[in-house]
Amino acid sequence: MPSEVTTSAAAALLGVSRPTLIKMAQEGRIASHKVGTHLRFRSEDVLAERKARRERERQAFRELRDALFSGEDPSRST
Repeated sequence: MPSEVTTSAAAALLGVSRPTLIKMAQEGRIASHKVGTHLRFRSEDVLAERKARRERERQAFRELRDALFSGEDPSRST
């Protein structure tokens, strides 16, 4: 993988649209820099964000699962 990627490549790696990625960069949620008039992202930053995003999704799923099953029969195993 190259050391830096374009907005299209970074968006594809993160599973988000280019406008969403650009908004994330403007909000400081992911580091970026300009090459001329184009935004670029360091590959390691994109991969770190992907890992963090997946962990947030997993945590949200665990919380949802726990909330859904908290009122169930205690004999039911998870």
